[in-house]
Amino acid sequence: MTPIRKGALLARVLALLCLLMPGALRAGEPASPSAEAWSPLDTLFTLPPVEVHGRRVRRHELRERRSLARDVIRPADHPRRLAGLDELLQELPGLELRRLGGLGAFSTASLRGSGGREVAVFLDGVDLRSPFTGLALLDELPLAGVSRVEVFRGGVPGELGGGAPAGAIHVLTGGEDGGRLALGAGSYGTRRGSASLRGPAPWGLRWSLDAGAVASDADFLYLDRNGTTLSNSADDTLRVRRNADFAGTDLMLRLGGEDIAHRLPGRWEAFYRYLRRENGIPGSESLPTESTRSLRSGHDGRLRWESPLLPGRLRLGAVAYARLGWTRFLNPAGESGPFLVTDETRDRLATRGLQARADLYLLPLHLLLRGERRSDEFLPENLNPRKGKGYQRRREGERLEGEARLLVAGDRLLVVAAYGEEWLVDNYFGPPPLPWLPAQPQPQHGTHAVFRRAGLRARLLDRAGGAGRLSLELFANAGDGYRPPSLLELFGQDVSVSGNPELLPERGRQGDLGLSLDGSRGGARLRLGLSVFRRRLTEQILFLRNSQYSVRAENLAASEVEGLELNARIENRGTWLRVAATRQWARDRSGVAIYDGKELPYRSPLRLFARLGLRRGPHSAYVDMDRRSAVFTDRYNDPDRKLPSATLWGAGLRLRVRASVSLALAGLNLTGERVEDYLGYPLPGRSWRFGVEWESDAAGEEAGP
Repeated sequence: MTPIRKGALLARVLALLCLLMPGALRAGEPASPSAEAWSPLDTLFTLPPVEVHGRRVRRHELRERRSLARDVIRPADHPRRLAGLDELLQELPGLELRRLGGLGAFSTASLRGSGGREVAVFLDGVDLRSPFTGLALLDELPLAGVSRVEVFRGGVPGELGGGAPAGAIHVLTGGEDGGRLALGAGSYGTRRGSASLRGPAPWGLRWSLDAGAVASDADFLYLDRNGTTLSNSADDTLRVRRNADFAGTDLMLRLGGEDIAHRLPGRWEAFYRYLRRENGIPGSESLPTESTRSLRSGHDGRLRWESPLLPGRLRLGAVAYARLGWTRFLNPAGESGPFLVTDETRDRLATRGLQARADLYLLPLHLLLRGERRSDEFLPENLNPRKGKGYQRRREGERLEGEARLLVAGDRLLVVAAYGEEWLVDNYFGPPPLPWLPAQPQPQHGTHAVFRRAGLRARLLDRAGGAGRLSLELFANAGDGYRPPSLLELFGQDVSVSGNPELLPERGRQGDLGLSLDGSRGGARLRLGLSVFRRRLTEQILFLRNSQYSVRAENLAASEVEGLELNARIENRGTWLRVAATRQWARDRSGVAIYDGKELPYRSPLRLFARLGLRRGPHSAYVDMDRRSAVFTDRYNDPDRKLPSATLWGAGLRLRVRASVSLALAGLNLTGERVEDYLGYPLPGRSWRFGVEWESDAAGEEAGP
């Protein structure tokens, strides 16, 4: 019998004795006291202690999480409920998107002036970066079922693997029981839909299904400069963007529970995801293509186990995962590529791995140990019969890391220290000496990297009184990270990319220092975050042209980025203002005279995002502004190749027509400004989106990110 049940039984017995005690006293004593002289309320009864295991540990973890997560996005509560995850991410300070066009185009993230390969992207704790390219494409993130997104600028927590030199984006899926259905449409033939269902199953299991689909013709008007410089506008014309259509589907299934059928102790979860993305590759503004296309599909499976808390001291967990994906590139008219010839490729990428984790709680100290073993295989195939299958690239990796978190002084001070190492062995199977022999393994490439991180968060002030409260926190992080060369950089592909097995991993060091203020009084609240940061990257890998038709990766560059970040939110009785600003100085430190000291390409010196919102009961509206300063597009900083500054305005409205049904309307780039992300890759002009959403349990009003 548990302590809680014992306590309940004893309480009932004592209550019964209290009721019988007056009669027993009257039977054993000659004189009975009056009714006014005695009351059961005058008697103190002592009950045995009630033991609840794990609650203190969970509260401890929650405070750690709040201290470590620098930014959190909850898509279901966001004012822009019709937007994709990549569009929500670009509203955060210090984060920029690199996109090759509009909706559904290839996109990656830059944190604090980094490149896309320096940012790790995780889905429920599993790294999504491709070992072949080193990139994680944001347009491949789930279309439905995302509960929250955590963005770590600088330091990365140990449970994710702290090696990324610039930071990480962690996407978590799941949610509460119930159902949700959303349908939407918009400009340029855009349509989308998503559905989520969650509930109980037999044997104490729980299940969930999340499905999403999105498509767009993306035939917007753009400015064609006919290949001339930005300063020459005499030959500029407006054209319709062709071959930019996009279609994506996503499906996630989850089944899990605790102590299944009383035979499998602990918490178990099986997860499966299928994704498919098909899009045209429209080319640049002056060199459009009509038929070049890309098709990506894949399967992702995981089995997760987590032990119960063993007297609140130790927790064990493990995740086994496997991914299988295909990328198909079609170029039937020879419109792209180094030789402009007809080609069609189908590349396969297979990944499997195992993560193990142990958490030891010696409160207030939390020790985390994590290990991972992973294997990746990349096999290119050209559907041109004369070329056939290529040669396999393979990567075997092991990673170990430990992190200590100390939460002391009445939870006022959190101190974090982490250390980890990774070993990688890369191999390439090249041409055999004779055609009938199997492919021969080439000399292996090995990488050993070490990463460290330290941080603290201290509550300097926490005062509550009257109708208000004020708290002030100081945070600081410092650490180093690394990025191993990708298989493409090491071993190349076909004749367009030459391999370089002598590459060293990129290494980065970063640090930040900031203050966080949270105050409230009456119906008003202010949340303010201000930080300064500095990061330096060495042994940076760049692709340089080594012949008329090919490039080769080299460790030739170094860079340094310094900056300021501001994140503020003011609320007062249903009205709120959100401001996110970044001012950064990103410089080339390669030592090459022609480039040294110049601005890094595609790093905006100034970005400002502001949103003003209004809530009245279940209804809400907002207007926002996103401003980007002028940015260079090349290492030489040619002024004729500098993208001009741009300011985009948007607005939205959400009406709850019933307790479970709401309507949403959003406008983007309302002024119709002609904007390019990368040079020659235009973004859509003025556009509209409309959506209707049903949810079984009405969610709360939007609080904004």
